[in-house]
This record gives sequence, structure tokens and C-alpha cells, in this order.
Amino acid sequence: PEVLSRAAQAELVTLGGMTEKVSTHLAAAYLLLPEDPDGALRHAKKAKDIAARLGCVREAYGVVAYHAGKFDIAVTELRAARRISGNDDVVPLIADCERALGHPEKALEIAAQPVHLAPADRLELRLVAAGARMDLGQPEAAALLLHIPLLESDAATEESARIKYVYAEAKLAAGDVSTAITWFQKAAQADTLGATDAADRARNLREESEDS
Repeated sequence: PEVLSRAAQAELVTLGGMTEKVSTHLAAAYLLLPEDPDGALRHAKKAKDIAARLGCVREAYGVVAYHAGKFDIAVTELRAARRISGNDDVVPLIADCERALGHPEKALEIAAQPVHLAPADRLELRLVAAGARMDLGQPEAAALLLHIPLLESDAATEESARIKYVYAEAKLAAGDVSTAITWFQKAAQADTLGATDAADRARNLREESEDS
């Protein structure tokens, strides 16, 4: 159970005698998720069956479903978690679920809502909105959404790498290959952990351009 956040642990205490059982199911779900998403989903579902009134339980089930690719379950559970807790932190995931379900317009509506988010979550929501614009065939609008200070930053962080990568994708979708190559290279420079394939994308595009 120490896998769970302190806030979740505090909320689970209200279950009294069922606290340990629900906590164990949630902890198992998070621990299993990387290797066995279906098993993780079963544990999260069992926790929900016992304690559906708790926001942390509904959020956990939604997060696990999201990472397991069950976006219909995820969006339902994450919306329920937000209703119960009033917590806006799940908004980026809700928007991305709508996008994954083929509803980019809904994702944009969600992204336009006034919400209280931490900087990392605000960036996540912006990236989802940019992706929704590209889904709608509007790559230039997607690129415009990404024009924030972080885009021009030289910081070697995951956030810096990700926004540069998505910007490169938008420019590529708009047909601006040379600019896309430049930004994939910048993303690769920021991606010190190798979390993206930015370096390969830049190299492949450069080779394709030279061959043509």
C-alpha cells in the first residue's frame, strides 16, 4: 500500500475494515500495470466494486484503464473521479481519452475549459490539444498552440523534449520537412534519457530529403 500516494491512503482509511483489502488491490494494480495491464485492470475493478464512492479508487481504475488502452472505461471512471473529488488533475487524461476514442472536438472543448492544473499537467493538456488539432487536419494550428517559452528553452528535460517532438510532428504534417528536421534534432538534444525516437526521426527525414 505504500505504493499509493499519501492522499489516497488518507482517503482509504475512511473505509474502516475494508481499507487493507482495497489498498492491496490498488497497489497490485499499479505494480502490475507495466507488465500485465489486464491483471492490473482486474485488481482496479475489484477495488472499485468495493469502494466506488471514493474518488481515489475511481481515479486509479481510470488511470489503469487508460494505460491499458481501455479508453471507454477510462473516460467514464476519470469523469466520475473528478465529480467526486473536484480534482482537475485528471482533465488531461480525460481529454486524451476523448481523442483516443475519435472525438478530437471534445478533447479541444475540454482543453478550453478553465481548470486549476500544475505546470506539468497544463503542458500535458496543451500537448493533447495540439494532437487533437492534428487529428482534425490542422497542423499549423497545432504548432501555434505549442508556441510557449518551453518550446524555445534549451532545458534538457522530458517536458522540453516532448514539446519539441510534437512541434516537429506538427511541422512535418504541415509539409515543412526542413523545420521538422530541425525540431526533431532539438528534441533529441533535450532528450537525455532517450525517451523518444527524435534522433532517428531527424536522421531518417534528413536521409529521405537527400535521396529526393
